[in-house]
Amino acid sequence: MRAVRCRLTAVLVAALSVLASGCGGGTVSASQGTSVAQAHRAAVARTFWRLSNSVGNSVIKTDGTGNFVPCTEPAGTTIRYGIEVPFSGRTATQTDAEFARAMQQYFARAGYRLKASGDNTLTTNTGNVSVRFTMLRRLKSGPFASLTVESGCFEAGKAASGILQHYGGASGDSYPQSRASASPVPTGYPAGP
Repeated sequence: MRAVRCRLTAVLVAALSVLASGCGGGTVSASQGTSVAQAHRAAVARTFWRLSNSVGNSVIKTDGTGNFVPCTEPAGTTIRYGIEVPFSGRTATQTDAEFARAMQQYFARAGYRLKASGDNTLTTNTGNVSVRFTMLRRLKSGPFASLTVESGCFEAGKAASGILQHYGGASGDSYPQSRASASPVPTGYPAGP
């Protein structure tokens, strides 16, 4: 009986140790955090370029911006990467609904089947990357929308603060539409695409 209790105690201590080790940013080294961040960044960039290239010149696109941002839950050393770019229609006569349907069809041909998710929003998730297409306030020149592609939250550990310092806010990656055919995926820190 005593031997069984000792084994159960050992198993319980081991299980609690494993759970506790996953609870703080101290368990992920800076190099591991940077590596994981780059993997998420690359996956988001590849998805972004597939979607952006799928619509070709059927819309007016400006340059996209990619940033790492902190996650609120769990707070601390968890971050995510996202790219956002505004899209606008080429004609004032196109309705918002026609524009959204056309974008949905372009994205579907690229392998991303977006579904309605609330007012004026289409979304999908593929792996750890989510895609959101949101119709915004209409312009005089026609429909106006935003394409957002982002990773889920991930543990960056000791690398989180440095990554956020270099790639947070206005100091993120640039995704120039002039380079869309090359579909560059950013590499390195703090270098850009």
